[in-house]
Amino acid sequence: MEAHRRTMAGRPRRGRYVAGAIAGLLVLPAPLFAAPGTLVLRHPWRNAQAPLQALAVRYRRESGIAVRVVCRPEAPSPAQPAPAGHDLIGLPSRDANLAAIALLARAGRAQELSAWMDGRWRARFHSLALRPFLISRANRWGAPPGIYGVPLTLYVRLLLYRPDLLAQAGIHTDASAWDWNDLLAAGQRLRAAGIEPLVGALHPREHPALACMYEPSYLGTSGLCRTYARDLRYLDPQWRAVTQLYVELREAGICRAPLAFAPQADAQRAFLEGRAAILVDGPWFVGVQQQRAPNFTEWKVTLPPWGRGAARFMPAAPGGVGHSVIINPRSTRRQQAARFLRWLTETEAQVTFANAVWMLPAATAATTHPRLHAGLRRFAAHLGDASPDLAVLEDPAVNRVHYEGIAAILQGRDTPEAVLTRVDRLKARRHAVAR
Repeated sequence: MEAHRRTMAGRPRRGRYVAGAIAGLLVLPAPLFAAPGTLVLRHPWRNAQAPLQALAVRYRRESGIAVRVVCRPEAPSPAQPAPAGHDLIGLPSRDANLAAIALLARAGRAQELSAWMDGRWRARFHSLALRPFLISRANRWGAPPGIYGVPLTLYVRLLLYRPDLLAQAGIHTDASAWDWNDLLAAGQRLRAAGIEPLVGALHPREHPALACMYEPSYLGTSGLCRTYARDLRYLDPQWRAVTQLYVELREAGICRAPLAFAPQADAQRAFLEGRAAILVDGPWFVGVQQQRAPNFTEWKVTLPPWGRGAARFMPAAPGGVGHSVIINPRSTRRQQAARFLRWLTETEAQVTFANAVWMLPAATAATTHPRLHAGLRRFAAHLGDASPDLAVLEDPAVNRVHYEGIAAILQGRDTPEAVLTRVDRLKARRHAVAR
């Protein structure tokens, strides 16, 4: 008997072969199992798999066209064509910007959509929605002009605040009426009351939300683009003015505690638990709030307050495209793919998808629809104030030094002059190499 056990232990069993074969089939490319005529949508959004599958079932009932939805982490690359069987490819939010789309278009990795996207389809989108996908003739990347993607959702980041905590600190003016001095004064009173004034705006490894809000206010779109093209230096007085805001925040005591630099999940938790009065966040906050504190509704949203001195424009509400899809030029079902995307951007589908992923619809009519979650409608009301983050046009190495410098100023470890000088010198070196 013992010998028999040893023999069996050393011999691969037939069941293991069968299990291994099944496991191998499960990881083969999804189009292998797609029936002829079935569209395949590959996307990287884990939270969108179930709602997309449900919408695909509804689309099949209405049109007779089957859509297979596959969640995979890889993003489309200019260097690597997607398999021909992947008809539609979802983009990570970070790639829904003009620079990334232009590189995909130049490499022939995204289908130009003008043949299908007529004026009626284009007219349904919010003005912010198509901006990353419209490549002009005079673009800096040498990409063919045209329309190269379809947005499904949008986002805008705003100041969320708790009137109950403001009142607890003796602040009875509504935050929507504040100017910069009011923000600083409120921060000091909140700090004195033991309440964290501001969270979610200062993560040091990302473009700080406050930078996204106030850089366009002082420099405008043209000033930022001129800076990234090296036509305007980081030592310009406009950059000095916006960088001085971080000194004022630090001196007012708004950014001293570790929580001010905490990851977004910690910032959201502090806000919901009543430890922080003001949170910078986007519509995804509503999903967190519904999960953790569904009965808490006493929060409001507002635009950032006007800056001081040299500020020439209203502060921006950082926004852009969340979920978006391109059509694979190698697909043999491009027209059917375009029809499916057109259906996905109709009002009913937009509301359903936005509610499921806690984002804002890309179609304007859906942003005011009564079925859109009330919390999302609070954010959607400010889409007209949204402005895309133009820092994606800057050299990532320059951005990294700049963001780290902002964090150092807020923490009192560096000065605006030293940070801007360091950033300007690096920009000059990188620009000389690029030329």
